[in-house]
Amino acid sequence: MTTPEEFAELLDETMAVLNPEAIPADAAAGTDVLTKWIDILREGINTTDLAQSLETLRAMISEPGTTPADLEPVLQDLAHQVTELSANVGSEGDMVTRLQALAASLQDLAGKLHAAQA
Repeated sequence: MTTPEEFAELLDETMAVLNPEAIPADAAAGTDVLTKWIDILREGINTTDLAQSLETLRAMISEPGTTPADLEPVLQDLAHQVTELSANVGSEGDMVTRLQALAASLQDLAGKLHAAQA
């Protein structure tokens, strides 16, 4: 079982990976963070859909032919799922705020991918 501290550390790591200036040209480097999330979310009762979406994203990132257009809808869906999760998390410290920030970052990244296509 993941402790709140471990969960918070992983959120911090995820936010660092989503920082547009920190995203490497080889996005496959982000698969380590995705794998950590997938492992944690598989333990939960109401998080299996989110884990499945992350598995889809991880597979897409690992494919050399994946385009920003391919990733945009997956990131949009993840942002929506994280927003729903934040509404159901309760008042566990600042977790709601951190999850909402993660959802906003996912939404922002999806928007940047969309703009890059234009």
